[in-house]
Amino acid sequence: MEVAKLVDSILAGESINFQQAMELASGKHDQDLIRGADRLRNILHGNHFSLCSIVNAKSGRQLSSEQLQSFSSHFRDLSENTGLSLCASMGMLTREKACKLREYGVTRYHCNLEASKSYFPRVCTSHSWEEKVETICIAKEAGLDVCSGGIIGMGESMENRVELAFELRSLAISSVPVNILTPIANTPLADLQPLSFIEIMRTLALFRFILPHAVIRLAGGRSSLAERQYQLLDAGVNGAIVGNYLTTHGNALQDDLEAIAGKGFHVQG
Repeated sequence: MEVAKLVDSILAGESINFQQAMELASGKHDQDLIRGADRLRNILHGNHFSLCSIVNAKSGRQLSSEQLQSFSSHFRDLSENTGLSLCASMGMLTREKACKLREYGVTRYHCNLEASKSYFPRVCTSHSWEEKVETICIAKEAGLDVCSGGIIGMGESMENRVELAFELRSLAISSVPVNILTPIANTPLADLQPLSFIEIMRTLALFRFILPHAVIRLAGGRSSLAERQYQLLDAGVNGAIVGNYLTTHGNALQDDLEAIAGKGFHVQG
């Protein structure tokens, strides 16, 4: 496989197919894959780097109408009095709630698929993959942009990750957070072996090839890689979640800003 020619075809508006993606995932082309992903990022996105942060105000499957209403004034205040673009992550949506969020000034909705359709039942039993997709479709129909990605390192295969990337592509997702599992004691995935650094790089680069126009966003788990986390930016990454996450601590914001700028990126919200 000539990876450089594949990059050229993507830049010409073509999309890679599943067979091509699996060949790239084989590990035979890692150097060219990573170089190609960086080229795609540079040509299609320039040096713009997207940052976002999260605040956990309420966790759970979904919010009641009353709970959603209680957030309305906060959303409106932030929308009208700051330069922030607002993204909400509130579990499963109804059409009514999605339209309310849009009315309150929210412009994006976050709902991770977490894993491919084939692997999802192995890691989640409280709701279905199809319910996730339904929420994403409802958000898009309400005029909200959608942020959706997943977690790698949960015991899934590289093929499962490629499946996830293609599923995200089929949903036209524009912001794709990639979380790296941090095994936590006394949880079902506590004993899993962490992914190798090259496997993480390969996965991120593959996501760039499959989703060339999306923001590929480093998310939870990157802090466990210490300074090596910033080498991941060479694999087609052009975004990150900063600050703390839902279950783990993140980096100091200034450390992230300095490292990202040091790689030649221009930070934007």
